[in-house]
Amino acid sequence: LDLEPDSSLAMSIQGHALCHLGADVDQSRKLLLEATRSNPNDAMAWLYSSVWSTMWGQADEAVTEAANAVRLSPLDPQRYYFEMMLANSYLGIEAYEQAIALCQASLRRNHLHLPTIRALIVAQYESGHEVDAKESFKLLQQLQPNLTLEKYLSAGSQSRTRQQGAKVLTALGLPDH
Repeated sequence: LDLEPDSSLAMSIQGHALCHLGADVDQSRKLLLEATRSNPNDAMAWLYSSVWSTMWGQADEAVTEAANAVRLSPLDPQRYYFEMMLANSYLGIEAYEQAIALCQASLRRNHLHLPTIRALIVAQYESGHEVDAKESFKLLQQLQPNLTLEKYLSAGSQSRTRQQGAKVLTALGLPDH
């Protein structure tokens, strides 16, 4: 941003980092809003805005923002990432079946993407598909055997998304430490 203060990508990345740190949520939002205003065709700006809305804002706005990001980047090689973010947005409005479908689509593109697996677990558990959630949780434990609740909460632990994920992972047996 120092070199190019009008760069929507730079604003998006800084806003996204601040969003996850949870230290300056207001500044994060300002950067993300400015990024979407300065370049309304920047898919990453919309995608990262959806993350902010999912974690700290209005979940229905997150769905609109993430869907806009997907629309702006239909052939993106990281489509799995966009689908995972849209799935998380659907988790925020308790549209669990849509979240499951998007997670499954994302995992077909990148079957080892841990954030997608975690989102799938939450969607499955919250929608009453506990057997499926347990199977997905086993996969998560195989891929990330050192994951603990403490580690999971270390990034954005105050957000409602992390709190929901923590509740579900704890119910499935994730150790505290």
